[in-house]
Amino acid sequence: MQLIDFELPLPFLKANNTGQIISYSYQAEEIFDLSQGVLLSLIDEGSIKKFENARAIAGKNMCFEANLKTKTSQITLFDVYITWDHEHNAYMQFAVKEKDNERLFEKLQELQNRLAATDFELYEKKEMLERTLLRLDELSGPFIPLSNSIAYIPLFGDITQEKISIISERCYHAVSNGEYSLNLIDVTSVGYIR
Repeated sequence: MQLIDFELPLPFLKANNTGQIISYSYQAEEIFDLSQGVLLSLIDEGSIKKFENARAIAGKNMCFEANLKTKTSQITLFDVYITWDHEHNAYMQFAVKEKDNERLFEKLQELQNRLAATDFELYEKKEMLERTLLRLDELSGPFIPLSNSIAYIPLFGDITQEKISIISERCYHAVSNGEYSLNLIDVTSVGYIR
C-alpha cells in the first residue's frame, strides 16, 4: 500500500480486482482504518454485495451508496464513485452522506413537529365543532314551559336520529322535573326527517 502525495477533494482508494488496497490518499487514511490493507475490512456487511456487483461489471464507471466503517463510526453512509483502469483496478472516491442526511432528518423532524401541532389544532377545532353541533341540535328543539302543566316544543331544521335523541333527552329531563300533562310539538319549521 502506498500513500499518494497529492491532495484530492474526497478520500481516495485504489484497489485491485481482489480487493487489495494499492494506494490511498491522506484523507482516506484520516477516515478509514487501512491497517489490514483490504477493501473488505472497510465495508459494512450489508454493503458487501454492492461492491461485488461493481466488481462484476468492472470497466463501467458508477456511483452507489454504501455503508462503510470509519475510525469514528461503525457505520457511515457514503456515495462511492468508482472508475476502472485497463487492468481492472478500481479508483474509488467516497463522499460522506451524513451531512445530507442530517439536513433531511432536521427537515423531517421539523415536518413532524408541524404535523403534530397541526394535528392538535385540528383536534381542538374538531372538538369545538362537535360542541357547536351538539349545541345547535339542542337549540333545534327547545323546551318552553307555557304554564305549570303545558309545554311547547318547536322543532327547527332537518330532523335526524341524533337530533331527536338529544332533544328527547332534554325534554324527558324537563318533563320529569315538572308536572306537564300537555306537550305541544310544533313541526312547521322542520325541513327533512331522516
